[in-house]
Amino acid sequence: MDSGFIKRVYRTSIAVWLFALLWCAVLANGPAAAGITIGFGISLGSFMILERLVKAIFTPDAAEESRRAIKRLLAIAALKYAVIAAILWGVFKLGWVSPVGLAIGIGLPQAVIFLKALGKTLTVGPESGGRQ
Repeated sequence: MDSGFIKRVYRTSIAVWLFALLWCAVLANGPAAAGITIGFGISLGSFMILERLVKAIFTPDAAEESRRAIKRLLAIAALKYAVIAAILWGVFKLGWVSPVGLAIGIGLPQAVIFLKALGKTLTVGPESGGRQ
């Protein structure tokens, strides 16, 4: 994949999320819209943390990076699971969010990544290594 792939994933994910919210507004389904939004926030936030962690650890300048910064990113990556658990516990405790909408929101960025990669592979072909 090229260097702009992640930016395009963010843009497409936000566009699909807005479309899903519009669809929920047409159907007047507030709990589904809330579930999609909360799930999307959880998933996109996790993806952003993962992206920063990978860039901090696997870039050529990683050896020069402060060990403290890498440890902080690892702690944030581990802490995110506790935050996600607290959010999900609160959401389900209140009961005003659709579990299906939450699942859709959580899976939305991953689906965008999969479909973008699949489209790139089908249009360019695997023999070129994903390059045009």
